[in-house]
Amino acid sequence: HPLHLASGQAGTRHPIRCANTRGYELERLPSYDRVAVSLHWLIAAGIVAQIALGWWMIDIPKLPAGVRAYWFNLHKSIGLTLATLIVIRIVWRLTHRPPTLPTSVPDWQRRIASVSHALMYVCMIVMPLAGYLGSIYSGYPIKYFGSTLPGWGGKDDALKEFFSAVHYGTACRTSACRRPRGMRS
Repeated sequence: HPLHLASGQAGTRHPIRCANTRGYELERLPSYDRVAVSLHWLIAAGIVAQIALGWWMIDIPKLPAGVRAYWFNLHKSIGLTLATLIVIRIVWRLTHRPPTLPTSVPDWQRRIASVSHALMYVCMIVMPLAGYLGSIYSGYPIKYFGSTLPGWGGKDDALKEFFSAVHYGTACRTSACRRPRGMRS
C-alpha cells in the first residue's frame, strides 16, 4: 500500500520518491488550493466568533443607551463582511473543482459528506441573509462599521420576528447547540 502525502493541486496526482519510505512511492493526493483553504478558515473563524458574539450580546442591557447598539452594529458589520466572503467562496467553489475524496472512502460516507457540506452552505447563506432582513425590518438603521446603509424595508414587527427566528435557528443548527438555559431572547 502506498503512503499518501496530503498536498498538491486539485485534480492532479504526482508520485514522488522519499528515502525514508524504503522504496514506497508517496502519492500526492489532490487538495484544495490556497485561496479555498484561506477562505475556508477565515469564514469558519468568523462564524465561530459571530455565534459567540451573538450569544453574548443578547444579554446586554438596553440601558445605558448606545452600549447594546454598538455591539449589535458590530455584529451586523462582521456578518455583512462574512456574507461577502461566503459569496466569494461559493463563486470560487463553482469555478474551481474541489479535489475528489480518496477511493477508500465508502459511497455512503461520500453521500453523507456531500449532504452535510450542502447543508452547511445553506446555513452559511441563510444565516446572514436572515440576520440582514431581520435588521431591515427592525426599524433601526444598519450601520456597516459606522456608515449607515440605505434603508429600504421599513419597520415590520412580524417580518422582523420571522427573520430573527430564522437567523437564530440557523445559528443553532450551524453551531449544533441550543441556547443556554437562563439566556433571554
